[in-house]
Amino acid sequence: METEIPAARLEGLRRSRTAGLTPGPKSKVPPAVVDRIVAERGTDPELPLTGWRTIAAGLNADGVATAQGAPAWSPATVRAVWLRATTGYARGSSMATITVVAQQSDTQRSAS
Repeated sequence: METEIPAARLEGLRRSRTAGLTPGPKSKVPPAVVDRIVAERGTDPELPLTGWRTIAAGLNADGVATAQGAPAWSPATVRAVWLRATTGYARGSSMATITVVAQQSDTQRSAS
């Protein structure tokens, strides 16, 4: 089932993304923890990346609380925090998917 998005809504999402805003709820992870995850993951292409499990284990060993009150950090949660911090991606907010669906709908309408 395809859901069509009104052009005005799609344009609003594009403007928000261009302005650096991410749709959806704001992260509850403290900025210091986000900075730690990004720093530990590494950004130098000459060095190997630190794995999600290693980062999660370090956060757990240091007693860093999760934002949702989970008993421990999981590698998937660490990855999600890193993705949101470095790319602006939030689960369920892929602009690429929205844009493709809208373009296909426009093309299909023209062919009719």
